[in-house]
Amino acid sequence: FVNAEVIQKAYDARLRGQVGTKEAPYVFYSNYSGYPEANNPEELVSYFTEDVGLNSFFAYLNYKYPFWFNPKNYSLPEEKYRGESFFFVLQQLLARYYLERLSNHLPDVKPIDLNHPVLVGYYPELRLQNGREAPARPEGIFARDVDILYVEEIKNYERRIRDGIDYGYFGGYNYERISVREKDYTNVLGNILEGNAESINKEFYGAFYRNLISLFGHIVDPVHRYGVPASVLEQPETQLRDPLFYRIAKRVLSVFYHYKSLLKPYTYGDLYLPGVTVEDITFDKLVTYFDTFDFEINNALSFSKPEDGADFSYVSRQYRLNHKPFFYHLKVKSEKEVDSVVRVFIGPKYDALGREYSLEERKQYYVLLDTFNYKLTAGENDIKRSSKDFPLYAKEAPSYYDLYQTTSRALKGEDKFFLD
Repeated sequence: FVNAEVIQKAYDARLRGQVGTKEAPYVFYSNYSGYPEANNPEELVSYFTEDVGLNSFFAYLNYKYPFWFNPKNYSLPEEKYRGESFFFVLQQLLARYYLERLSNHLPDVKPIDLNHPVLVGYYPELRLQNGREAPARPEGIFARDVDILYVEEIKNYERRIRDGIDYGYFGGYNYERISVREKDYTNVLGNILEGNAESINKEFYGAFYRNLISLFGHIVDPVHRYGVPASVLEQPETQLRDPLFYRIAKRVLSVFYHYKSLLKPYTYGDLYLPGVTVEDITFDKLVTYFDTFDFEINNALSFSKPEDGADFSYVSRQYRLNHKPFFYHLKVKSEKEVDSVVRVFIGPKYDALGREYSLEERKQYYVLLDTFNYKLTAGENDIKRSSKDFPLYAKEAPSYYDLYQTTSRALKGEDKFFLD
């Protein structure tokens, strides 16, 4: 999660015997790409794309649901919303990314096009575990066939998926016909697009999302002629750093939106909660700022014995986008006592040129901010929520060292380790 310069400084400091302790760690300052001056527009939002917490979250999500994992092979219950979760995560990531671009006066990204050159380059400034540098990608390269993947093959997969949407059904294994117009089958479509182990017919529909990742991840050395190592785009820990990822996500999401545009719209009765009216909503002013953030980089170094690193502490310090705590108030009137679910979204009203979005245009850019259950009473309900109560935003994850120490003490009966 840190650039090669910081790792090299850590190696040099250890050779010189400059070793910090847990109480007084040795600090290395780390910058984002383009700091203090951006060399290209994409670097204006590198504080978001290279955020350690965001990339850790995405990596752990991929560890939990790897594309090859099939619960049936491990006697585990089927994941009911795997494909739908794939859609939701991609949509939220792209929407959040767009909000950051908008705050820096950048326009929305265009979906990747297999027939045109890639106009966004990227130099990751990262070093792999084996010491090799992660490859850079210049601008203007065309997507080409790789050793096990062909451009035309990917186009065929997308055409088959879009044809299935237009026809109103997909073909499963054993010639099974699955109608997708009778109700929302986003979950089925998500499994197909990701190409995970629960896809209804992976041989026919392929793995459009993962194929695009592999194709553009190999774009510098498509047939391994020069032995170029894997790019950051191909690794879940670093995918979000590459601006090209969001253009790939845009292309994949366009298939979802095409499918949803053909479904029957929600009726007034589907969305209306009888007797309940939202009368007002007010937000405190949202104040954001950059705060220093420390995280351990001990795992980037090698030790001959585990105990040699017990009191060893190197940390990387970099700025991270943060916000002051805030509240929002909801005034809801209800004719009777009723259980409800409240969802609050944040989204743009204007585009980068100051033009107002229509609701149809802006709905894809909304980010889920808060969701909670609430029992409404008859009459006026004044609901006050703090940003600290948002269930979608967690506290800082414990470091590897803290997890190791807590686990060790728990095994000795000296402490308790809670898994939540």
